Amino acid sequence: MNLKLILVLLMLSLPLTSAAYISGKIDVFSDGRASFNLNTDVQINLAGLKFEENKITGITSALTKKEGEIWTFDLSQFPEYDEIFLEVQLPKNLKEIIQINGTNKAIDLEKKLIIMVGSGSPELSIQYTLGNYVNYSAIIWPLLAL
Repeated sequence: MNLKLILVLLMLSLPLTSAAYISGKIDVFSDGRASFNLNTDVQINLAGLKFEENKITGITSALTKKEGEIWTFDLSQFPEYDEIFLEVQLPKNLKEIIQINGTNKAIDLEKKLIIMVGSGSPELSIQYTLGNYVNYSAIIWPLLAL
């Protein structure tokens, strides 16, 4: 009986914590919108995004801004997490990365992909410029049909 009482008291004295996590992909488009497909247990309140069943989905332009030719994508509004695994896909017509801030990231310039792994706040801020992107598929497909 005393052992049960001690176990109950020990369990009540432990802090009630849960590990906050975020994982998934964010696609940044050349018009400044970003598409979210994330798994998380922490809700993020941004216009255009919805949180259901531990998933954040939708499209928002709340994280991007443009000054002249320079675009900025910024995740500083996100809370802290115990586990982070995020992929941020930059626009296909990325021309140049001017500045990138944040920790625990890997960058694949060829694929225009940033991968963030770690914990804490996903403090990613990136300034970039875009080039002209021409989609030649509308021209190539009719030529291939000939």
